[in-house]
Amino acid sequence: VEDDACAAVRVRDALAARADKASAEAAGWCESVDADGISVHYREEEGTPVKSVAVALDVPAAARNVAAIMYEADLLPTWLPSVLGIDCAVLERRGMFRELVYMKAYLPPPFANRYAVFDAMAVDAVDETGGFLIVVRSEDDPEGAEPRELPESARGAVRARITIAGAVVIPTGAQTMSFANVMNMDLDLGYFVPVSLINFLTRKLVWYAFAAFRDQMAFFTQNGGLTDDYRERVENENAHVYESIDRRLARRP
Repeated sequence: VEDDACAAVRVRDALAARADKASAEAAGWCESVDADGISVHYREEEGTPVKSVAVALDVPAAARNVAAIMYEADLLPTWLPSVLGIDCAVLERRGMFRELVYMKAYLPPPFANRYAVFDAMAVDAVDETGGFLIVVRSEDDPEGAEPRELPESARGAVRARITIAGAVVIPTGAQTMSFANVMNMDLDLGYFVPVSLINFLTRKLVWYAFAAFRDQMAFFTQNGGLTDDYRERVENENAHVYESIDRRLARRP
């Protein structure tokens, strides 16, 4: 597994390259879609035929709410479209802002469902960017160890690999933020679907996925910030986590 510092730098640099057109082109990013306040770029990555996709948009929601959605990963299915068949579980808490996460997604026949096991870490980047980084990396079972126990939904599913994934979240107001995401995931569809078609569909469909994400976050904001399940975690069970986030963001430069 790539060490924490290198992984954070890779995510930061991939997203920073999206800051302006010249930097994006120099870093190999090509524009796919730029519409309704959501821009999507893609580029090739060394060691994988799957192209990375980067998305940037403004979101009408408090940054701490996105932190809650990332931290309370097991609650993700409560607001994602049920047609995706998402199942999530926190396999291990590794610190206040770090966890090992299992996520399964439904794929239509003839494909088997896909799942991933990944280390998700939030990195304090307040002094550098005004916000925080989210760094995601696939993680295998330790060599020589017993296979990790996974939820029942992993049965019959194929494991996907995350080459690089992460986000930068920067508050721009009490209920607004700038959100940029980069991801490269190999769904291992074998010879059924050409990689070129996967790359094309990914960079086209991701715009709609993030438009839905923005709409959902706007709904949360209009209805008090989060669903009841999330609010219980934020205000009670894990209140110390979100109080720490608020204190840190309050000291932004």
